[in-house]
Amino acid sequence: MDHKNKDHAERTEDVLFCIIVAGIIIFVGGLGILHVLDLEWIAQGAPCFIYSLTGWYCPGCGGTRAVKALLCGRLFDSIYYHPAVPYLAAWTIIFLCWQSLHYLSKGRIRGFKYRSWHLWAAVLLFFLNFIIKNAAQLMG
Repeated sequence: MDHKNKDHAERTEDVLFCIIVAGIIIFVGGLGILHVLDLEWIAQGAPCFIYSLTGWYCPGCGGTRAVKALLCGRLFDSIYYHPAVPYLAAWTIIFLCWQSLHYLSKGRIRGFKYRSWHLWAAVLLFFLNFIIKNAAQLMG
C-alpha cells in the first residue's frame, strides 16, 4: 500500500472512531436525560411508519426491541428481534478497543482496519431481517 492510500485509510479509521465515540456519548446522554426527566415512555418506540402504512416489515423493524434486549443482556432476544444490532454492537466494541489501543500505544499496536465487507455484512443482515420477517408473515 502506498503512503497516500495508507494516510487515507488511517484518516477513515480516525473519523469512524470520532463518530462512534460521539454517538456513544450522545446515546448515553440521551438515556440519562430520559431517566432524569422520567421520560422512559419515549424509549418504548413508535410504531413503524412503513409497517403501519403497508403491512410489511421494513428492513429496520425490530431494531428498537433488539437494542433494548441487548442493553438488558438478552443477546439471543436481540439477535431474534434484529440480527444487525448485536453484529453492529460487537463490531463497534472491537473497533473502539483496537483503535484505543492504537492511540494509547502511539501507533505501536496496529489499529483495527475498516474493510468494506464489514458494511456489506450489516447490509446483508438488514436484508435478511426484511425477507425472513415478511416471509414468516406471509406463511401465517
